[in-house]
Amino acid sequence: MKFNRLGEYKIRKILQSFCRNLNATVAAQILGINRNTINRYYNLFRRAIFRETLTILEKELGIFR
Repeated sequence: MKFNRLGEYKIRKILQSFCRNLNATVAAQILGINRNTINRYYNLFRRAIFRETLTILEKELGIFR
């Protein structure tokens, strides 16, 4: 990732916060990371989920080609 200055541990903590459905403000307060950074990672996670969902739908249902 471009400009990645967070270590694997912090990124995993952000992912855990995302999976626990914590909003970016709460996650930022808990982890001591800027809210905008949290939002940037949350958006990356959302895009990855969306891409994977489309791939599964294409393979399993033959749609979105």
